[in-house]
Amino acid sequence: MAVRSVDILIRARDEASRKFGRIGRSTQNLRGNFMSLGRSLVGAFGLTFGLYTLVRGLKAVITEAVQFEKQIASVSTMLNESSMKYLPAYREQIARLATEFGQTTETLTRGLYDILSAQISAAEATEVLLVATKAAIGGMTDTATSTKALIRVLRAYDLEATRAADVSDLLFKIVEKGVIRYEELADHIGTVAPSA
Repeated sequence: MAVRSVDILIRARDEASRKFGRIGRSTQNLRGNFMSLGRSLVGAFGLTFGLYTLVRGLKAVITEAVQFEKQIASVSTMLNESSMKYLPAYREQIARLATEFGQTTETLTRGLYDILSAQISAAEATEVLLVATKAAIGGMTDTATSTKALIRVLRAYDLEATRAADVSDLLFKIVEKGVIRYEELADHIGTVAPSA
């Protein structure tokens, strides 16, 4: 009887081991299935997030392009039929200056608009814009502000556009030696220059 009890116990233990083994394998399979599901969900989330980011990026690029075209259209209002041929060169230079000097297309087109509005010839406008952009970087301001100061001095002293670099150097020296910021100089140079 003792042998029989031991035999039953061994069989019960073997059967329990097999059952627990199956339970363990089932648990491992279930764990693997959950991990696979988790990876799938993470992948789906990643894909969704990636598509969302892509769409937002495209929207931003399209919005920026539309704004740039509106800015260029504004500049074109300062051109007549014969000077309209400069518009493609303006578009190209503004894009290049924005990249090279870190100025926005908005401030660059505003500067160009003001240059043309001040009756500086369409042919010389790109050179004056380049000078104003460099002045903006040196004066830690934006191109629209440096353009305003530059044009005010050119007009006040009836100087040719070819003197823009000289005027820019002078304005920078005033900012450098005085206790004045470029923005303040641009705002007040128009009232001071004619009386000097």
